[in-house]
Amino acid sequence: MERTKGTSETAIVTAVNGPVIRVRRAAGLSMNEMVIISREQVIGEVVKFHGDTATIQVYENTTGLRVGAEVEGQGMPLFVELGPGLVSHVFDGTQRSLSVLFEHTGPWVRRGKTAHALDRERPWAFSPNVRTGERVTPGQVLGEVVETPCVAHRVMVPPGCGGGTVVEIAPQGAYTLDERIVLTEDARGTRHPVHLYHRWPVRRMRPCLRRIPPADPLFTGQRVVDFFFPLVKGGTAAMPGGLGTGKTIT
Repeated sequence: MERTKGTSETAIVTAVNGPVIRVRRAAGLSMNEMVIISREQVIGEVVKFHGDTATIQVYENTTGLRVGAEVEGQGMPLFVELGPGLVSHVFDGTQRSLSVLFEHTGPWVRRGKTAHALDRERPWAFSPNVRTGERVTPGQVLGEVVETPCVAHRVMVPPGCGGGTVVEIAPQGAYTLDERIVLTEDARGTRHPVHLYHRWPVRRMRPCLRRIPPADPLFTGQRVVDFFFPLVKGGTAAMPGGLGTGKTIT
């Protein structure tokens, strides 16, 4: 995950309790804002406010983190990157590519180390679906990138940009993630660049036209699961249990 310098006022750590810290001078921070803590660049997220004090959930080891350490807001919520390259990597909970970290730090994930979630150097074959001058709306597919024989990434008009008219679109060819693929212009004359990937806040639900309720059963082959705890394709399930009760094996 890329970390960028924010505009928030620097806050100070006043208490550390396991993976949760408390900071003062937090008026410049926002709810759910991503923050960087201390010189070790530990990542966290603002989860609560009380006056000028904020509570932060830390997503890395807090051992050695001291009172008085600086906390810098990043001016954006905790996010993920969505686009070509997701299939070829294994990520941790903050979307750090474990294979990339292995190349830089070895087999152990070191605190404060980070990297782009998606490869910025690799070119991807892009095929456009629209033409210059065409009117588009949020969610409309502008083109596709085939990552594997089974996975095709659809490059869409980002949600919330209001759509508009296609001013520029790249011809069919290979492009990196940071290259501009499409440029749209809305009714107010504001232009919106579109790339092969985009960022999305992890706590914001993705917009959709409708949700299809799951109906087909998922047969695991484990009769005790299929009979006593049937699952559905596309659904979700919880697996509570104490230590050593077999959650991971199941």
